[in-house]
Amino acid sequence: MRAWLWALPFGLAVFLVLGVVLVLEASDRRDLEALRQTMQVDALALQDKLRERLETEQLRLDALAAHVVIEGIAPEQLGADESLRRVLQSHWVSITWLDPDNRILADLPDAPADRSRGLDDGSPGVSVHLLAPVTRAGQNAGLLIARLQPARLLKELTPWWMGQRYDIRLMDDFDQVLASAPGTAWRYPAPPLSHRISLEPLLAETHLELALRERFRPWYRSFPTWLLAALLAMIGWASLLLRRQMQGVRRAEAAWRTEAAWRTAMGESLRVGLRARDLRGRLLYANRAFADMLGYSPQELIGHAPPMPYWEGENLDEMHALHQRTMSGQAPPEGFETRWRKKDGAVLHVLVVEAPLIDASGQQIGWMGSVLDITERVRAQELEQRRIETMAAQARLTTLGEIASTLAHELNQPLAAIASYNAGLQNALKSRGVTDAPIAQALARQAEQAEHAAAIVHRIRDFLSRREPHREPCDLAALAHQAVQLLRRDLSLRGVRVLSELPDATPRVVGDRVLLEQVLINLIRNAADALAAPEAGGRAQGTVRLQLRVVAGRFVRFDVCDDGPGLKGLGIEQLCQPFFSTKADGMGMGLAICRTIVEAHYGAMDAADLPQGGARISFSLPLAEAQAGVAQAPSDAAAVQDSTAGADAVQNPTETLP
Repeated sequence: MRAWLWALPFGLAVFLVLGVVLVLEASDRRDLEALRQTMQVDALALQDKLRERLETEQLRLDALAAHVVIEGIAPEQLGADESLRRVLQSHWVSITWLDPDNRILADLPDAPADRSRGLDDGSPGVSVHLLAPVTRAGQNAGLLIARLQPARLLKELTPWWMGQRYDIRLMDDFDQVLASAPGTAWRYPAPPLSHRISLEPLLAETHLELALRERFRPWYRSFPTWLLAALLAMIGWASLLLRRQMQGVRRAEAAWRTEAAWRTAMGESLRVGLRARDLRGRLLYANRAFADMLGYSPQELIGHAPPMPYWEGENLDEMHALHQRTMSGQAPPEGFETRWRKKDGAVLHVLVVEAPLIDASGQQIGWMGSVLDITERVRAQELEQRRIETMAAQARLTTLGEIASTLAHELNQPLAAIASYNAGLQNALKSRGVTDAPIAQALARQAEQAEHAAAIVHRIRDFLSRREPHREPCDLAALAHQAVQLLRRDLSLRGVRVLSELPDATPRVVGDRVLLEQVLINLIRNAADALAAPEAGGRAQGTVRLQLRVVAGRFVRFDVCDDGPGLKGLGIEQLCQPFFSTKADGMGMGLAICRTIVEAHYGAMDAADLPQGGARISFSLPLAEAQAGVAQAPSDAAAVQDSTAGADAVQNPTETLP
């Protein structure tokens, strides 16, 4: 159909000409019908006039017959009657009196010249007869016959305007002309546009015919048809020119399509993303590599204006700044690196190189950008950076271990001296008989703390010297109570309330008491520090909940929960990274050491935000009866991690623990 569009104007012109012809033809038909209707009305009007005239003459003849009877006029006296002569002079051609045997009794006028009076030239000389019986004393006295000239009747009764418009004739049944109005052309047969009407019963076998004098001119005789022909010829010539132009356009379009197909194939075959934008930043083109790079389809991207769907929501200001810089032509020619967000939410690192987009007239209409995915390169760089940081952290840990070993070695002497001085002071008081209970209790407490400190230093030295911890059955609930007692003064000063939800009878685990107590102390202190964080309003008040339960029948999980600001989505992997800390003055070693201690006891740690606010730090250890199997399979720590992560993150403080 597109190949024949050039013929559409010519076809429309032909339809237009046909429409004009049909309209003119319909107009001619309407005009003819109007003329026929007018002719019928005029014929009926003339018929009525003839009928009225003949009826009037018949009445006049009947009156004459009555006058003859009343006056007793004999046939030979008929010519002397004055009233009869007036009628003959004004209306009738002649009058005849017949006896009952149809013999002529009287015939007026006598002179032939008088009989031809009033006849028009060329008239056939026919007449119209009117009959009136003559009755005397109830006897038939004959019949009066009056002759009227039809041509004279038509001349007298036809209006001037009708005589100018029509040829008016009286015809018999054999199409013989009986009479005609003045000026009527004697044409035979009658013209096509004519109307005939019968005059019976007044005139038997007689018809009145009206024929239009001016012949009806069809539209094609009056309308300048040569204009239509010239119009069709001009439109046909223009259509041929249009066909030639359309053929050229189709050839150019085919060449353009081929060129576009080549360019599309080249763009789709590239692994580099290509995008075209107008001067306002609206996306005009995106190749398949660009769409696949972002996880969208090209149809989802084309037509988008800033902000783009792949911009990072948290960096919209930076994205707008980069966009404005590019639109102003200040983008670096070597390109710039940025981060985008894929449709599935993954981060995409790209290198974007922008160049002006020029149209065929040499005007810049936008920007063409080449986008290279450098995510793997950035990840490799980040991995290398993390490897360097890990090596540095390991070096710092080694140094810290050496320092801790040195400190543990150096602290043994002062702690031993403190224990000796305390024992000597107690012995001196006993030898002198001093029985002051508060002093004795304080010295006993001092001795216990010195022994506890010495035990901690000893365990740390054993841990750093890669010797196995001193393992024995331990009650985590009792260790938790001892840890709370050690931190009671610090917690009281901070206004932190510890809510212990530990059962009275708890299953035992196998581990080093001192190291496990250090883990509990570190977790409780971290929870108290979280309540004093700036995000919590620095209120340093709140509740720390301690919970313990059995998981999967093989492990014991200990939860330390607080109602502070939470972990903000951080997991245990980030929290336990060496030298990573959420506190401004933290060293980032506490949770890392705790995790090392827990994993050395074949356990695992977990962390999560609580839905009602706050955080939960948990660690799980195998039960004492399952310790033997765990010791043979240290990899069960992963199972502990899975069970810990799969357990409920939120504990009900009023829940009855097993």
